[in-house]
Amino acid sequence: MTRIRWIVVALGLSALAVAVDADVIAMLDGRVFEGEIVAQDDNTVSIDTQITPSIRTTLHLRRLEVRSIEQRPLPDGYFDPPPAAPRVSDPTAFSGGHTLYLEVPIEGRFGTDIFADGVADILRYARRYRIEHIVFVVDSSGGEFEEIEAVYAELRRHRRVFKYHALVRSCIDAALAVPVWCDSIHLLPGATIGGLSRVTGRDSANAAEDELIRAQIAREVVREAGLSGDVGAIVRAMIDPFQSLAAWRDEDGEIIVDLAPPEGVADDAMIFQVGPGRLLALSYDQGVALGMKVFDGAVADLGAAMEIDGWVAESEYGVETMARIAGRKAMEAAEASLHFADVVEENLRRRAILERNLEENLRQVAEWDPTSGSYDFYSRRYGWGWYRRTSRTRM
Repeated sequence: MTRIRWIVVALGLSALAVAVDADVIAMLDGRVFEGEIVAQDDNTVSIDTQITPSIRTTLHLRRLEVRSIEQRPLPDGYFDPPPAAPRVSDPTAFSGGHTLYLEVPIEGRFGTDIFADGVADILRYARRYRIEHIVFVVDSSGGEFEEIEAVYAELRRHRRVFKYHALVRSCIDAALAVPVWCDSIHLLPGATIGGLSRVTGRDSANAAEDELIRAQIAREVVREAGLSGDVGAIVRAMIDPFQSLAAWRDEDGEIIVDLAPPEGVADDAMIFQVGPGRLLALSYDQGVALGMKVFDGAVADLGAAMEIDGWVAESEYGVETMARIAGRKAMEAAEASLHFADVVEENLRRRAILERNLEENLRQVAEWDPTSGSYDFYSRRYGWGWYRRTSRTRM
């Protein structure tokens, strides 16, 4: 069984017959959590678990949503991260003059195509084999906020180990979680880079509360990523709906970034302006006007653009791992969907039985109603050996 403690799919109690050296909580919605149960009462059960190989947390689950609990002794080292995969490349193929990198596609939707499990696996591999540069190719419009949070945490955890680079084709919504940690960001032709539009996978019933949460996230991102000056202000304007910001060129052609432009700035001198209630989204042309790095080429060409000698891919491990994890998750989701369909079908079958029983009971109640003039006694119907006359036989 996978060492990831948060398993998306559960196939019923029969699936749990596989030996698991941990406590297991199966939920009614099909999820299964593995780890150590640290507390429980009549309303809640809390389990120490891992949502990625390197992110450990305690989840508090409602008893009403729990289907079953199995408890087993937790072996030593259970929460230790799994070892890195065997090296794909031949290390003798590289000399001391080579600068190794891995390409990591951040393409599609978080939680559908992009998973923290894949990013964690790649970073563990890169750390084990001393691959210094990680290049993220970003073409994403966001996705499940919980998955984005997990990717963000993985990048933060390893930020002092690697040099991160981002090639941005499209980076919308919370996909910003990747480039904010990058040492260099390069815009591909036609790129767009925009802001966070929501902070949960659900539509908030309280828009004002949602905006306050976004503002808090903006402050945390800017602080944790060490962003300051104009860069910090721009990133914050992409996330914080209360942030006003503008950028323009003055008479000397210098770029000015401030809360608002002075009166008299010509339209053709303005680069962007956003006020409260709007989030900043930069087009390729606006990025160029701000002096952001632009790049037109493949990842293999990026080293020359950054003047790094001996730039060479260690292997395709990053690309292959992201595809492998996405494929595995899709299979798990399909199995979970089948399991859910089976549960629905079983519930419908039981409902039909209950409806038939109810109809039969109602029919019997009507038949046995003394006011109907045609009822029979229970003792006669069910053969107790004696009976009284029905209302029909009394005449």
